Amino acid sequence: MEQEMQSWKNTGLQLLKTKSEAHTDVVVGMMLFLVLVVALLFGFRISQFMITAAGVEDALAASNLASAVIDLEEYGRSHTIQIPDTEMAFWTFREALCYNLRLDEYLNTTNTDFLAAPIEIKEYIVYNVKENVVETQVRDGKGLLLRLETGVKGMVYTPDKICVETTTIYSRIGYWVEGLMGQVLYGEKEKSVDIVRCDSE
Repeated sequence: MEQEMQSWKNTGLQLLKTKSEAHTDVVVGMMLFLVLVVALLFGFRISQFMITAAGVEDALAASNLASAVIDLEEYGRSHTIQIPDTEMAFWTFREALCYNLRLDEYLNTTNTDFLAAPIEIKEYIVYNVKENVVETQVRDGKGLLLRLETGVKGMVYTPDKICVETTTIYSRIGYWVEGLMGQVLYGEKEKSVDIVRCDSE
């Protein structure tokens, strides 16, 4: 009788241990599942941020090119590429940026899946090169002329470290994208585009 009681106690203890182990396995499994879900969400947001950054960079390059309104008369006469009206070039850049990134006239995004807040134009610079002289006109986000400088070709560099050899346009913008759990992440993109004469053979 005593042996049966002892055997029953041992069986009961084994059942309690089995239930406890099963409970622990469920908790550990749930925690691992939550970690996996958070990791997947984080990875998705990072990839979305990288895609957005690439899209913004492409839009910036296209907008720079759109603003390269050269003096055709000067080009026809001397084959020199000049952007005579840099203020008009800025507003052309701004308009092209709105089109390329689907922004309204106040630079607010109309595509909230892509960008989270208004775009900020930080800087717009035109480097006009004539012979060995580089004339630099720096404008702010409102198109106001901040500085007018001259330098020697081959000695002037854009803020993104590109040596100015031909007439070049540089721009820099700030933008916001939505991160995890309502967080908003800030990024900046800059791009230089040089305007080069293409001779047909």
